Amino acid sequence: MSTPHTPGPWKPIHDRSHHQYAVVTHNDAGPLQMVIARTDNHSKLTSTERQAANARLIAAAPELLAALVRLLAADDESTTLYERLKANEQARAIIAATTTETTHP
Repeated sequence: MSTPHTPGPWKPIHDRSHHQYAVVTHNDAGPLQMVIARTDNHSKLTSTERQAANARLIAAAPELLAALVRLLAADDESTTLYERLKANEQARAIIAATTTETTHP
């Protein structure tokens, strides 16, 4: 599947110097990280925990898109039961990864 967005994987990182989270990916040219998004902490209204949760959700966007595409493809009559179960398993794993609190890196 070809998409116009920056390909994944995307990863949330804690930017302690700015007291915020950034969602990054590696570019094709080398080890430099490219910032996809940053959480907003300018207003000081968002807790660190909420920023971390937002960053995890944003970082999961490419995987979520792939899971949705796979789930829709699983609706096809030619799809096997195994393929449908794997699509559901993938979707559940992504949901769990984006909604489970983790410790800060």
